[in-house]
Amino acid sequence: MFTPSIDISVRIKAPAELIWQALVDEDLRELWWPESEFKIKRGAKITARSLRPGKKKPRITSGTITKIDAPEELHFTWKTKSGDFETDVVLVVVQQKDKKSKVRVLEQGFPRGDYAEIHVAKYRDGWREHLLQLQELFEDGPGRKLATNSLKRS
Repeated sequence: MFTPSIDISVRIKAPAELIWQALVDEDLRELWWPESEFKIKRGAKITARSLRPGKKKPRITSGTITKIDAPEELHFTWKTKSGDFETDVVLVVVQQKDKKSKVRVLEQGFPRGDYAEIHVAKYRDGWREHLLQLQELFEDGPGRKLATNSLKRS
């Protein structure tokens, strides 16, 4: 039986501390997750806009940060503007032994039924795109230097 949930991850050639910085620093986050707005604070509102192929208006998703376990986990709720359903998301950043970090997205709470697989596929595609942009930021872009400079400022 199909369980409507997401569990995807990517490995990135960068220390977990720098990956976390790319999540919490607004300027860095804009480089890999544009159109997202939030402060790293329990209870803070989180919003994101994403383009939808074949649609004129972007999808607007919002939620609330429910738990922060820095520098490893960020928990939040996620609800589309139409408000059809709400999911729970956990972003996990873990240091690996090979000087890489693993970034994992866990999302659950999708409705069951005829459209469950469609909802999950759309959300998975969105997360996959953001994770690949994060990976490119560190492996092909200026991420390591920018995150290190951001850590020095804080």
